[in-house]
Amino acid sequence: MASSVPAKRRTQQERRETTQQALLVSAARTLETVGYTHFTTAMVCERAGVSQGALFRYFPTKNALVLGVAAHLFQELRESYGQSLARVTGRVSEPRAIMGLWDIFCSPTLRVVYELYCAAATDPDLAAGLRPIVDEHTQAMHLVAGGLFPEQAKLRNFEALFDVLIFAMQGASLQFAARPDPNRARALMDMIIATARVPGKNK
Repeated sequence: MASSVPAKRRTQQERRETTQQALLVSAARTLETVGYTHFTTAMVCERAGVSQGALFRYFPTKNALVLGVAAHLFQELRESYGQSLARVTGRVSEPRAIMGLWDIFCSPTLRVVYELYCAAATDPDLAAGLRPIVDEHTQAMHLVAGGLFPEQAKLRNFEALFDVLIFAMQGASLQFAARPDPNRARALMDMIIATARVPGKNK
């Protein structure tokens, strides 16, 4: 009879990281379900199966938890986008890169970020905490964009052009979340794809 191999015991650091991750995931799902206005740490604890005392050891305030969720979601979205493009062999085309971005903007995950943006408009503490997180995410996305669109990246105003693309998708995703219109969404993406092309480049 083969002897069983004892399971490797997790270190205290690994257990801490697992608990923290569970809290962030539960908080994100709670925000997605009830929105920021009705969001409470008690809901997060119930969903994660963790006590309030345990939650506050990792996130001393509700604001700290929400900011942790924002950083977690931005990283998750970047990784999801990168994994989606990694499945494409060869150079990623402009339409593929843009439609991949659009899929991200239509995800429920990003709507949680929008919830926080809206709340920050009337919550100075939340706004101050979000600012460096959003700045870091923006810089990371500019780097990603430079790799995806090397020809456009040579343009002096490339970052501003990329921001226009992002802001257009943000507004459109909010509009179509409230009132879906696949035909208008497709027409908008076609326009964005055409705008993203370098003048004179073969299509």
